[in-house]
Amino acid sequence: MKKLFQVFIILSLVSLIIPRPVFAQADVGISFGIRPTKAFEDRPETFSYFHHILTPGQVLQDEALVMNGSEQPITLKLYTGDGISAQNGGTTFRKQGEHINGVSGWLSPSEMEIKLGAGEEANVPFSITVPADTPPGHHVAGLVVEALPTEG
Repeated sequence: MKKLFQVFIILSLVSLIIPRPVFAQADVGISFGIRPTKAFEDRPETFSYFHHILTPGQVLQDEALVMNGSEQPITLKLYTGDGISAQNGGTTFRKQGEHINGVSGWLSPSEMEIKLGAGEEANVPFSITVPADTPPGHHVAGLVVEALPTEG
């Protein structure tokens, strides 16, 4: 029997504003987020994040919903981050390119930059490819969205 393990993909509902001194006012009021496109009533955690039970060597296709809740168009950067323990006991993610355990390398989003109009939403497909030699256990990574600075 194959040993099962769990992969958590926590979608950070990041409300980061990346201010640039010249354009700081342009970024005020930006509201955006990311979440699973589907949830299951018997698994309330799926309303906020993905929780997949996969086997070594398995490939899974899924998608995330990226939302622009503001009244202006925005450009968002999407990247994957390895999950680590936060100071408050929750989960946080390494910055783009800072891999610790490499779990974020299992995630492959179809897009790395998303342009959304005011109030617009977009489904972003991604795949999870679990290496064949992965040991059983919890493996945490995340899809992270950040607002790119606006110009003008």
